[in-house]
Amino acid sequence: MYILCYCAKHDPKVNGETEKNFADLLLEELRLREAEGLESQQRADMALLEEKKMTSQYQKEADKCNSGMETCEEAREKVEAALIAQKRQSELWQSGYIYFYGLDLIIKFKVTDLWCHPTLIF
Repeated sequence: MYILCYCAKHDPKVNGETEKNFADLLLEELRLREAEGLESQQRADMALLEEKKMTSQYQKEADKCNSGMETCEEAREKVEAALIAQKRQSELWQSGYIYFYGLDLIIKFKVTDLWCHPTLIF
């Protein structure tokens, strides 16, 4: 065995073929790794694109939610202003009853009666 290996080492034909086969194997390995790298890059690009789509969709939903919250807040503020105006008007009506009919007539009825049934005074 030692003799065969020793003989093959010095044979230029065997040596050249071995080097050529080794170079071909290295080249094939590099091509395979390059193909794997490209495939991996494509998968990563696809995943990134999918994540961007999902992020965009979530952002749209968040914008809708924020818009709805703003609309709701505006409506709440309008209703609150209308309620304050209604209370002021009710207070003016009550003070008008007290002024017009006199305090003695108002005392006969509860304030809630006047509030709910202002026709009771007549």
